Amino acid sequence: ENNGWASADNLARFAASIDLNMVEYSDCMAESRHTQTILDNNQDARILELTGTPSFFVISEDHHVTKLHGAQPYSQFKKVFDSMLEK
Repeated sequence: ENNGWASADNLARFAASIDLNMVEYSDCMAESRHTQTILDNNQDARILELTGTPSFFVISEDHHVTKLHGAQPYSQFKKVFDSMLEK
């Protein structure tokens, strides 16, 4: 998010490329309608120690939580599931 891909110019180009109503889009951006939602989501991510997307939480029956960060192969999920089923 901090590498410039979500700059105002890029977001406007993306919006135009999918035929959004650009007047409505511009009004929404100018009024910062969704700023609080974005800030709240970022805070939730910090609390949950999420460092990127995708992120997964696998929760066992005894409430043990295993976090998987980033795109993981099936084998990684299987390893987590198998270890939980052994308990």
